[in-house]
Amino acid sequence: MVRYGRRGRPAKGVEPKEVRYRIKADLERDEAAIAEKLEHSGRYILATNVLKLKGDELLTECKGRQSVERSFRFLKEPLFFASSVLRAHDG
Repeated sequence: MVRYGRRGRPAKGVEPKEVRYRIKADLERDEAAIAEKLEHSGRYILATNVLKLKGDELLTECKGRQSVERSFRFLKEPLFFASSVLRAHDG
């Protein structure tokens, strides 16, 4: 819809003051796309006293530490100690 600001027919060459559009659409859910987004979405609650890190940097840092901590957890397992002690006594 075009509006010129005055009633009646506009004079030639007068620019409209306002142009309005009306959009009509039908929406439907894309269940596959929604499921994919939900699968990749997640929330983290991270707390730190290092204030210089931004959110993405903090997440990267925490994810990096998880792999290191998993390695140390493996080293602390009793079965790991038992097998290394048995090998030392066998030799």
